[in-house]
Amino acid sequence: MSIYAQRVKKIQDLMKKNSIDLFIVPSFDIHLSEYPAKCFLEREFVSGFKGSAGTLLIFLKEAFLVSDGRYEIQMKKELEGSLIQGVVSSDFTQLLKDKLKNSMSVAIDYKKLSISLAKTLKSILKTKKAKLRDLNLVNELWQDKEALPSEKIFEQRALFVGESRENKLKKIRELLKEKKANAHFISSLDDIAYITNLRGLDVSYNPVFLAFLYIDENEAFLFVDSKKLDLKTRQRLENDKIFIKEYEECFSFISSKKALKILIDPLKNTLFIARLFKKAKNKLIKDTNPSTRLKACKNAKELLNLKNDMLSDGLALCRFFIWFERSLKKGDLLSELDIDEKLREFRAKNELYLCDSFATIAACNENAALPHYRTKKDSFSYIKPEGLLLLDSGAQYQNGTTDITRVLALGKIKKEHKKDYTTTLKSLISMSEAIFPKDINLVLIDSIARSKMWSEGFEYKHGTGHGVGYFLNVHEAPVVLSYYAKINDDNKAKIGVLSSIEPGIYREGKWGVRLENLAYIDEVSFLKDSEFAEFYQFKTLTLCPFEKKIIYKSLLDEKELKWLNAYHSLVFKKLAPHLKTNERKWLEQKTSAL
Repeated sequence: MSIYAQRVKKIQDLMKKNSIDLFIVPSFDIHLSEYPAKCFLEREFVSGFKGSAGTLLIFLKEAFLVSDGRYEIQMKKELEGSLIQGVVSSDFTQLLKDKLKNSMSVAIDYKKLSISLAKTLKSILKTKKAKLRDLNLVNELWQDKEALPSEKIFEQRALFVGESRENKLKKIRELLKEKKANAHFISSLDDIAYITNLRGLDVSYNPVFLAFLYIDENEAFLFVDSKKLDLKTRQRLENDKIFIKEYEECFSFISSKKALKILIDPLKNTLFIARLFKKAKNKLIKDTNPSTRLKACKNAKELLNLKNDMLSDGLALCRFFIWFERSLKKGDLLSELDIDEKLREFRAKNELYLCDSFATIAACNENAALPHYRTKKDSFSYIKPEGLLLLDSGAQYQNGTTDITRVLALGKIKKEHKKDYTTTLKSLISMSEAIFPKDINLVLIDSIARSKMWSEGFEYKHGTGHGVGYFLNVHEAPVVLSYYAKINDDNKAKIGVLSSIEPGIYREGKWGVRLENLAYIDEVSFLKDSEFAEFYQFKTLTLCPFEKKIIYKSLLDEKELKWLNAYHSLVFKKLAPHLKTNERKWLEQKTSAL
């Protein structure tokens, strides 16, 4: 019996002792982070599933892990022998509805349950007269979990700060007045980093730190391990009326606040936090964090820095590709791990590089059929001179966050490879060229990219794009280009919104193709005088050539070919002046007109 099957059995034994019929283990920490620090990875500890999204439901005689289509193949592999069945769905509540029986006792840790989801759960349980309990059974099993991370916190350099803390706090307080709130409580780490212009390394790949933030009409309190802050940073924060309290003081502080109107985001705060405020007779005004809306739209200074950031990343990628092609030609034995390490080495030569923005996906042939495949020291493949290599990677630079996917030819290319690659490219071009009205919900334009796929009988089980932070999380809410997502009033087309565009085709056991650029929304200059609406479009930031060897020119129409040649011309124009002669010749060949 695997270690994960043993853990499921132990949980079920504890459930019997506590009269629990269903125990739910979410992916989150108390900050509801998509990528929690290692000490909070309870779902992974119990199940062995390492995907970033998923909910574990343990019943007395069976167990299920529900995750979205990105992880369908990964679940099959990682859950083998665990006694857990993988279920593909964007929402675990459908399985809950199917399995729920009358008068069941359902337990979940309220410190990992959002206010919003708690409302949904209670509504579902009410139909069967089931009860929800606050309980964490994993703590009894996981005795040797890591301590809370203790990495130093640092301030953003003035050159790269998009807006001062003072201005951000002023805007937030103006919004609080509109909502008739006395104060605002924030749990989400990226919002806190954005408001304070501080960054940290508590969470892998995300430059954030463990903290809570409380803002009222006159001052703010940052709950954080004070040892992470140097004296000068602390003094500058206090000059901006942001006062430091220890991380552990947060809950007693909340309990001390009486009869106030507190603005709190129900998607980004836990039921545990909400109950503390309510016990102290506070009224909760439930609305999106103002900072979530503010940081989604990158301002002119941030966009300028991002353009420089993309230039640096494009140069690193070109130099990596030159090295890779030479290594292949020489017959060097390379593994997917080598690809990951070497690409990081090229990026790290930039003085502004901090870390990767997510775990690099270097996947050759059948491995690329897993959209979120990840190489590990005990599980990887060697690169052979045949088929395709999918490379999805990104970096955290002090002047921005990058995320890019390219597919390389390793050797002889099949007609099917070319068709899949070209269809994916057509899909990317469709979204890159799309024109849409201001404030349209971005969920609704997903079909613009997919229509090229659908017309060929293809579909992919992930979004076409996600929001990207500015030297912050590579996945940033509320922006999402996906018809799988629910309509969200904050997910609208606005100037400065930064998103990925990343369609794909995945053939299980064979290969996968995904192509990705980052782009921001801007106005359409030639439609400025339209009497019907204000129109927007995406403007591409990523600077890196596509692989012409895998393109079927005959499948591209005149408009698509024009876009591709114009993009390659721009890539050469921007990157060439910074390259050595031999590197420039390589890029010239890669970007020549098709």
